[in-house]
Amino acid sequence: MGRLASGAALRTVAYASAAFLCLWPHSGLAQVGPSPATALPPPAPPPPAAEPAPLPASPPKPGPADPPPLDPPPAMEAPSRPAFLHTTGEMQQLRATRERRESAAAESAVPSSKAPADFVLRASPWVDFTLTSFYMADRVGNFLNFGVQVGGYVFERLRVSARMITPLEEVSDGYSYYGVNTSNGVASFDQVKARSMSVLYGASVGLLITNSKSFVFGPSLQFQRTDVNAYGSALALGLPFEWTTQRNLRVGFELGLGHAFGGSVKQVCRSFATNLPCDSRSVDRPGGTTVLFQYAMGWSLGSL
Repeated sequence: MGRLASGAALRTVAYASAAFLCLWPHSGLAQVGPSPATALPPPAPPPPAAEPAPLPASPPKPGPADPPPLDPPPAMEAPSRPAFLHTTGEMQQLRATRERRESAAAESAVPSSKAPADFVLRASPWVDFTLTSFYMADRVGNFLNFGVQVGGYVFERLRVSARMITPLEEVSDGYSYYGVNTSNGVASFDQVKARSMSVLYGASVGLLITNSKSFVFGPSLQFQRTDVNAYGSALALGLPFEWTTQRNLRVGFELGLGHAFGGSVKQVCRSFATNLPCDSRSVDRPGGTTVLFQYAMGWSLGSL
């Protein structure tokens, strides 16, 4: 019985083993160790990552300005023959060419500081009101005087003017010596002052040296005289500096320096002896220095 039981058990195990071997390829356990012939292909590699889209190109930054092109060298004229070898026709042609070039250069030239030719015409004639100080040695002098002057620029080169000045206070004789001159103890002479002046008048003629767009300088020779003959006359060199604006307003000042001459001093005779004749007399005044300083403001009448 024991051998029969063990034999039955063996047969049962054999049947079970055969059934298992038959069912092995169809079970899910076959996936545990697949054979090389039935192995699945390896997975495909992942696609490469897409590259980022390029950013739009930014506009180029402005760089330093390109240097200007170099100026071409000036055209050089071909050397010409000496003038004495040219024919008459060639000389006329050269002269015409030179005149055309000069006229073209004058039209394209930048205006200079030189005043146009019509400046003196526009600024002439003129009238000024003046404040004047004057002094004539051994004659008269006063610090503050009011006056008027008229003038103009003639032939674009000459400056002519005339002035009249009246003092704002009484101006008497400035002769420094009024003593008594005795002669042998029989007579004496007393000097008498001349009367006070009322007007100083004069004229001047000068040559224009500087004539810019608004400024004129023309040294002048001045002649001055008062309304009293006893004070004589004076000659002076005047330096007038004058400006004329676009609105015809004139401003200027003038300095004059020269020599006073002429005139006389009256001496009255006083006799100590009644039986001796005694007549009055006149003595010439000594020469001296004359000075004039004047400030002027007025208008030019040329374009009115």
